[in-house]
Amino acid sequence: MINHMIHKLTIKRTLLLAFMLMFSLGTTVSAQKLAASFNGIVTDEFGKPLAGVTINDESGKTGTTTNLKGEYSIINSDITKLVFSDFGYITKKVAAGEMERMDVQLIWDAHKKGEVIQLGYTSQLRNDISGSVATVSGTELEKSPVANLTMAFAGRLAGLTTQETSSELSRANTNLYIRGLSGARGNGPLVMIDGIIVSYNSNQTLDYISSNEIESVTILKDASTEALYGIQGANGLMVITTKRGKKGEAQITASLDQSMQQVTTQPTFYNSGDYAEMRNQAAYNDGHGQNYLFSADQIAKYRAGNDAMYPNNNWYDKYMKSFATMQRVGINVTGGNDKVRYYSNINFMHQGGQFITDQTKYNPDANNTWINYRSNVDVNLNKYLKAYIRLSGNIKRERTAGSSNANIYASLFQIPPTMYGPKTPDILDPKTGAVVTPGQVITTERVANPTYGMLNRSGYVRSTVTNITSQFGLDLDMSFLTKGLNLTGIFAYQTNSVGSLSTTQNYERWLRSSNPDTLVFTKKGSDNNTPLAYGKSSSFYYNLTYNAALNYKRNFDKHQIGGMAYFFYQNLTKADNSIPGLLPYNRISSGAEGTYGYDGKYLVKFDVGYSGSEQYARSSRYTTTPSASVAWVASDEAFMADLKWLSNLKIRGSYGKTANDQSGLARFAYLDNITVTSGGNIGYLQYTVNENQVGNPNIQAEVSTKQNLGLDMGFFNALSVTENQG
Repeated sequence: MINHMIHKLTIKRTLLLAFMLMFSLGTTVSAQKLAASFNGIVTDEFGKPLAGVTINDESGKTGTTTNLKGEYSIINSDITKLVFSDFGYITKKVAAGEMERMDVQLIWDAHKKGEVIQLGYTSQLRNDISGSVATVSGTELEKSPVANLTMAFAGRLAGLTTQETSSELSRANTNLYIRGLSGARGNGPLVMIDGIIVSYNSNQTLDYISSNEIESVTILKDASTEALYGIQGANGLMVITTKRGKKGEAQITASLDQSMQQVTTQPTFYNSGDYAEMRNQAAYNDGHGQNYLFSADQIAKYRAGNDAMYPNNNWYDKYMKSFATMQRVGINVTGGNDKVRYYSNINFMHQGGQFITDQTKYNPDANNTWINYRSNVDVNLNKYLKAYIRLSGNIKRERTAGSSNANIYASLFQIPPTMYGPKTPDILDPKTGAVVTPGQVITTERVANPTYGMLNRSGYVRSTVTNITSQFGLDLDMSFLTKGLNLTGIFAYQTNSVGSLSTTQNYERWLRSSNPDTLVFTKKGSDNNTPLAYGKSSSFYYNLTYNAALNYKRNFDKHQIGGMAYFFYQNLTKADNSIPGLLPYNRISSGAEGTYGYDGKYLVKFDVGYSGSEQYARSSRYTTTPSASVAWVASDEAFMADLKWLSNLKIRGSYGKTANDQSGLARFAYLDNITVTSGGNIGYLQYTVNENQVGNPNIQAEVSTKQNLGLDMGFFNALSVTENQG
């Protein structure tokens, strides 16, 4: 019995000693503290310092950025690993140690596998994408000194067709098509800016953004990337992400550019002699004989060009400058810390006109001043909750002649070079030589509004365009339930107003007699010279957007799992004052996405959109758009390891459906539109019934089936080639 007790006591002492030893060892280990802060220089593989590199801990809650010399400094707050990332470079993770000095070298990512691609409601690494996308950075777009952002897209996004339909200075219109025309009405892509859909006047909204404030632009080209957006996705998507604040000291950058603008193609103008001969030839072809309109002697005088009675006018050179000028200044401010990050931008642009005028009482030449600003602020409210505010605005002041710039330009080609003018001679006081009656505007029988009159005698119009957008969002990290889960909610508001003050006048038109040897003029029509008169007009539209999304993304060893579900509601009031166009437009969209990847080589993605619009009857209101895509990164397989020259090989495929509710139909096309008005063919009946529209309750959104096969190849870690068929 005693021996048994001694044995038990010995065991207890042994366990106690072992426990104390473990505790002392643990205490010794924990006493090996990491450095209080870390600093160093980040360079590329050639030793060149890299500015703007983002350095975060693994949680992303503590971070900073490198300065212009590539230097960084970060205070240690339980940091175990530092993550160094920069656009175009492979992200690098470095374990924190006892040494404060940590110099890091980043390697160029030739095929941009680690680039984060914004897909609208979701994002993926380029290596994980199984659909078809194309991207361009704001830095690349800044290389084009153009007034309108849409003009900078030309040739920079594979699969995007740009068609410039109007080249009016600072008012250029560029139609955008992703993989050609996807819908029956030839509408452009759906535009999404910072996660908010722009459903109305999207091209105009794009022009309210400058390249200076853009981080990236992504176009989505196949069903696997478009199906999620339901009845708005058939024409593809253009996803624009603006810049965000970066942790670190405040950084201020400024840019200034001066541009000289010149027309690329100048129309050929014939001189008066050639014009007279061609008019005679046309008359001869009509059976009127030789020299029907102009005699040989008259043609010779037109060619000589030394007789004011026989002018040789090049109206294009007379009214168009060789160059127009544009100036632009942009200032960016970015910075922040672990609690608040901010980015602010302001741009000022001045666009001069290209017309030559001689009006001294007012300036009718085109002149535009454009100011836009943006402010993005992100705040960490606590360990789990983040908030952000996105504010942007645009104020544009335009001045044009009383007749539009487009009409003035078109009129240059209507007046023949043989016309005397552009004004009748001034009538002078024979004694003093003072002008008694100034010259009047000359035109021809077939031209109602000559160039000179529209440019110098029709007044001017001042317009002010104001566009304001605002977003407020919350992001809840739900890792307290399960790691990788988060919930976001966004409220957004956009308002646009255009106010025009016209200061216009009319003018007399005069005709020269058909005898070119005399200066005899007669008044044409009943138009008179009038003083300047004021007029006013305005238009307005706005939209409210609500969006909520639940996201999940997590890695389990070699397995990568992701999911997303969202709900979207938008209330839009268009700039339409007619019935029923003035009624608000309402859309509801929802969708879900699931992704799976194994070892970064085998990738699968499923999407489904479910959306509806009040444009359709209840029985046909909602449309389902599913899609699926797969990808195989073959270059990461072991049997490909010996092919050093083939640095990337990826095969992709997708199939699915997309839809479009912009079918060019009248409002509420499923309803009959019958109106009753007073009067009628038989007076005592007093009413007329008009059947304007016969409704079709079976009308639905257009549905398109799309498929895509893609191949990404990289050679020698230097050259990338992408091919898509869809």
